[in-house]
Amino acid sequence: SMKLSSQLVSNIKIQNKFKIIIGQIEEGKSPIDAILEELELTIPIRKLLTAGKISGELISVFENITHYIQNEIEKKLDLFLLLFEPSIVILLSLIVGFIAYSILIPIFEMSTLL
Repeated sequence: SMKLSSQLVSNIKIQNKFKIIIGQIEEGKSPIDAILEELELTIPIRKLLTAGKISGELISVFENITHYIQNEIEKKLDLFLLLFEPSIVILLSLIVGFIAYSILIPIFEMSTLL
């Protein structure tokens, strides 16, 4: 399954990491140890993998990791949108203001000529 996963990934760096992990597994190293050694994982994920390895409950640990990563992505996306939405409003306000200014200035200049 690791070989199949490595072929599905389009990022060359990650493909190379998978190849290294596969090589270590073929040499007899535990898959979790190879993953922990090669991949740059956050501390909570490392602790979860280690606990799963010790307890033998890797399936539930991978489910927990999935939920953890989904929550982290949602938090970062919410933060991004929280910061991005006001900047879009300001940008659109400036564009509308510029258009209104561009239309009104010639009208006012024409009224002063009459």
